Amino acid sequence: MGAAWARSTLKEYPESEDGYELNFIRLYQSWYAFAGIAFLLLWYDFVSQEIRFQEAFLFLFLGWFFVFLYDLRIERPEGLMSGPGVPFLNKSQMDAVRTVLSRY
Repeated sequence: MGAAWARSTLKEYPESEDGYELNFIRLYQSWYAFAGIAFLLLWYDFVSQEIRFQEAFLFLFLGWFFVFLYDLRIERPEGLMSGPGVPFLNKSQMDAVRTVLSRY
């Protein structure tokens, strides 16, 4: 859904200042959504046809990890406009993580 939204926004507003972010959202969500769906289908077909607590927790963790990668790449604005972001990390903590990782 996010990739489709970003694509249609880019078509409607090609001169937007948010072009970089919209392109990143489009590519990021397309590839990761495809990989997540493929992984889920393979898991269902070859490993288990019922989701237990461990698998549910794994999928939830992977979802939070993908949000973490997104927040790491594109810095969120201040305040309510930033949205929920990574669970358990606020904006200042993400800025600290970004600073530490920028050294490497």
